[in-house]
Amino acid sequence: MSTESNKQLVERMLSMIGAGDASGIENIVAPNWVNHDPSLPPMQGRAGARQLVSLFASAFTSMYFQIDDTVSEGDRVACRFRFGGVNTGSFMGAPVSGKKVEVQFRARVLTGRIATGEFSIDGGEWFLLFPADGIADSAQEDYRILTPELAVGEHLIGIRASDGDGNTGTSKLVVRIP
Repeated sequence: MSTESNKQLVERMLSMIGAGDASGIENIVAPNWVNHDPSLPPMQGRAGARQLVSLFASAFTSMYFQIDDTVSEGDRVACRFRFGGVNTGSFMGAPVSGKKVEVQFRARVLTGRIATGEFSIDGGEWFLLFPADGIADSAQEDYRILTPELAVGEHLIGIRASDGDGNTGTSKLVVRIP
């Protein structure tokens, strides 16, 4: 299969998730498919791909994926994209409120390279973030967080970034949802 064909398969998969429709998944997902996104539950095979579509379809309406960059070499495809939608159902334990928050931040180190960026909401589990350019490979990286729907009230968004030597910087942001 050509690199262009592989890119098209990834685009079709994102379209299926955005449409919330897993019919035809067997035409684009290999039987041994594995989800590598560490912020999501483990999913494998075609049943796992259907689970992925269902996970998003049960929690969001008006979904979209905007593909920013796609790189393909051989049988591998890397894709940097943005996701949006209206949270109308529980998503990975987060309650529904009809409100969302978007946070963008930049992490920078004086020496070395940024290795990871993460966020948490209200002191909960830390979620791994991918830099805006898709790979943590420089001394400065831009990140974007689109939270699940947040309930009315104050919420603490924790942010942390670490470099390759294990040095970690943290910050916090208090948001008020009316």
